[in-house]
Amino acid sequence: MTKSGLSRHDRFFWWIFGIAAASMMFIWALGTTLQDYSDYYYSLDLNSLRPTEAIVTSFVKTVHYNSPDRPKKISATAKWIKPASIALIGDSSAWQRKVISEHAALLSKLTGLEINFVDADDSRANLKIFFVSGTQAIMDTGNKYLPHFVWDRKYVGDGRCFLTIYKNKRKEIPKAVIIIGNPGQDSDAHRCLIEELTQVFGPSHDNATYQPTLFTNYHFPYGFSINDKILVRTLYDKRIKPGMTSAETAPLARQIITELVAAVKEKGEEALYQK
Repeated sequence: MTKSGLSRHDRFFWWIFGIAAASMMFIWALGTTLQDYSDYYYSLDLNSLRPTEAIVTSFVKTVHYNSPDRPKKISATAKWIKPASIALIGDSSAWQRKVISEHAALLSKLTGLEINFVDADDSRANLKIFFVSGTQAIMDTGNKYLPHFVWDRKYVGDGRCFLTIYKNKRKEIPKAVIIIGNPGQDSDAHRCLIEELTQVFGPSHDNATYQPTLFTNYHFPYGFSINDKILVRTLYDKRIKPGMTSAETAPLARQIITELVAAVKEKGEEALYQK
């Protein structure tokens, strides 16, 4: 009686063919996924300009959208109008003071605002940065100066820095508080300082779609990218007013960012400076 079915040789051939086909499908799917998320795998060069539309989208999401998982929770544009007077409170180290001083000077150029430093007990201090050590110290400081949050160990977790922005009825930012909860000197601590000091001026939501950026929870660069600088400079263009909706700012941001990208390509980063 003749047996039906494939021979051992044929079965081996089809087995190899199946593995090869599955491998090709996997490579294709992986390539498609990476292409879809190319913004997150793009060059980490801080000076690499991203497409204009990516910066526009990031501006709207970073300035207006509270979180990516709550797309309907949209806030109006908020920005500083008057000078920011920074007071360093607690035991800050020399390297922290240097980072803050240099970054504040850069933010002053981008925003056109006067940003200065005052003593901790100066009544003009409207941007207070507290330096504390340990979870309990973070909670104590938070409960004292930011009582509208629930400052327990679950909220603090392993966080290293926290901020809150105060807004008036006109959506201007008259004051803000930053808490730095780790005195150690490392790249994460450096990023933490410049991230909080940047976000406190208005682009406070971690929703940027390009990389590298300070405005994200997915990747943490250790510098301030040219695209982030364009985003901040756009917010402080005179055409963008406090209290504007995302529908109002989106077309303006597209116009402003198009102009800024062209200027940066021609003249470099200095084209962003307002003072």
